[in-house]
Amino acid sequence: MQAPPTLLAACFHIWQFLLALGRAHLLSTDDCPVPVKAIIVDSTGTDTLSFGPSRNDCQERLATCSVSWISYELVQANHDVPAENAADGALLSRDFVLTDALKWVPFAGRSGRIAFLERILPMPRMENERLDSILAAKDLLVSVLLPRKTSVAWADMQTRIIAEQVMAVLPDHTFVDDGLAATYEQAFEPYRFSLIVDDNNDTVSQALIHCIGWGTIPLFNGFSHIVAMLPRVVVPWDRAAFRVETLLTFLPSINHGVAALWQQHRLIQDQLLYRYSRGFNASLRAAACHLCSYKQAHLEDALKFEDAEDVEDVLPPLVFVGVYSAQENVQKRQAIRRTWARPVRTHGFDLKFFLGRPHAHLVHVKAENAIHKDVILLDVQEGYRWNSIKGLMFLEWCAMNVLARFIVKADDDVYLRPEPLVLLLKRRPSFGYVWGYFDYFSPVPEDEHHAFFNSEDIYPFAVFPPYARGLLRVLSADVVAALANMSLAGKLPVIYGDDPCFGVHLRYLRDDMPGLPMLTLDDRDSYRIFAMEPSCNPALWSHASQRSWIIHHVSPEQVECMWAADLDAGMYQLDGIGQTGRTGRTGNAGGAQSTPAVLEVALAAASFATQERQAFEEPPPFPDICECLEFGPMAAELSKRQDKINATRLDSRLVTDLSFRHSSSLGQLAACRASGSGASV
Repeated sequence: MQAPPTLLAACFHIWQFLLALGRAHLLSTDDCPVPVKAIIVDSTGTDTLSFGPSRNDCQERLATCSVSWISYELVQANHDVPAENAADGALLSRDFVLTDALKWVPFAGRSGRIAFLERILPMPRMENERLDSILAAKDLLVSVLLPRKTSVAWADMQTRIIAEQVMAVLPDHTFVDDGLAATYEQAFEPYRFSLIVDDNNDTVSQALIHCIGWGTIPLFNGFSHIVAMLPRVVVPWDRAAFRVETLLTFLPSINHGVAALWQQHRLIQDQLLYRYSRGFNASLRAAACHLCSYKQAHLEDALKFEDAEDVEDVLPPLVFVGVYSAQENVQKRQAIRRTWARPVRTHGFDLKFFLGRPHAHLVHVKAENAIHKDVILLDVQEGYRWNSIKGLMFLEWCAMNVLARFIVKADDDVYLRPEPLVLLLKRRPSFGYVWGYFDYFSPVPEDEHHAFFNSEDIYPFAVFPPYARGLLRVLSADVVAALANMSLAGKLPVIYGDDPCFGVHLRYLRDDMPGLPMLTLDDRDSYRIFAMEPSCNPALWSHASQRSWIIHHVSPEQVECMWAADLDAGMYQLDGIGQTGRTGRTGNAGGAQSTPAVLEVALAAASFATQERQAFEEPPPFPDICECLEFGPMAAELSKRQDKINATRLDSRLVTDLSFRHSSSLGQLAACRASGSGASV
């Protein structure tokens, strides 16, 4: 039965008041608890910034955490030299190193003490009405943005040839990148397309981000694999065969047929704002202070932290796994304990089940917890319509009780192959990070009986902001702490539906001051990792395959069947307890060690998301689990459905008789469907 909106709101405010009264003092609001010295090194020299409290005692040297930020320009100059030797050794011996050099670490990636952080001016941020007016006023066809005067791109003869051509034909529409926001506004705001000549693959292009921000379609060959959909709105071009006359013939031919792209373009603008709304200094401070909080835990033995060969040895545990469950779902919890929880716990990670208030038979829950010691009861009514409050209480509990770099939230009807997720997170920085299967532009249901229905007095908008679906999502510890603090401060509204409510809270976190200045919504490759439908029917939009790590809506029997399939394929070595295969259930206790075979597959799967778009190499397959999905409550219905939408089918005229590169990915050419009424150069 649906709870009245006023009841939900009243219950939430009472709960929030009591929580804040009793627990607010447990959560620190100091975002820089240890003194931090940040050294910024680029081609122009060195600068030093200091954050956090000052120290005047003899422990100053040990208490201060040092973070270096090294520009990709220095790496370009030493492109054949490995990271540990490419810059001054004193800089790289600091506690942590941040860099925007993709040659050292992938975008939003980490390798040991080195993590990725780009230096980007704040992205243009406009209300929808302003952006609508800008799009409607774009009456110029194309601009050209030449590289910065100091760019290594000018060493390429073809760059100089292109510059000569565009300056001769488009002198009033050609600009030189000087890194200033005002120049980007002039080069992008009135234009429908912009040719960005510097196709730098060594870092994230600031020009590309601002081009997207001004609603302009970029013609760009550089790195664009920032979010899953971004390459679809970037038009690649043939640099070697470039002719400005061909460009001016090509663009008008597609100018009137690209309306379908603008909506996708708007979604990407919104997604990028989570990472690029505040600017470099704020992001540097947040990242440095969060990383240095790890060192504070080792203040009594700071030299051990600095001298550790493997930083994993001195960092907090990688993950904590929290599984949403309900009192009656005993068999689901048992299936997880017997299967994928075992390799999670073998890694040394904690996994607990989170239940609401038992409506009856509390003794059964107590007995279960006495055996397994992995059940947490949250003081919230059980039921799907109350999951929004349960979600906030889960974050509060984790913020106060969990020491881990990432919090993994999962549902109890999920089958997870943990190894690729563990390997993926080992290669991600634990600041400002959200990973999962994202919904963008999800409409608010009009059916009052839908679990995500919200009346206008609760949520007065037509669509929800981006959210990672709740079957499994990952939050870095600082995101969890920030959301918990905002909840205690009364800054987070509650709407029906845990998933869209999480999206609303992320939006508040992005827009709140101080909030978090940088949030990475990482959805790269997620649409193949997740199987939202428990079926291998290829006509389904999100079906299971041998690329799937995470399968949703599965029964306990299907979970155990898939686990048995993985065991039969040699993915795990059990400790001798409950070693059965497909023919029977596995045991209830004991560890499960990943074998070399699964590590090879898992590493390839975890690394796939950061591969270059032009050089994708499919990872080897996981064991086939389709047989396990041929039975179950949804199997018959899913096997007959034919609802897959082919979103990549394009008009063949876009790849006919053009000197522009014929990309193997039709998604990259989707930008050629952008919009416009008669525009002129």
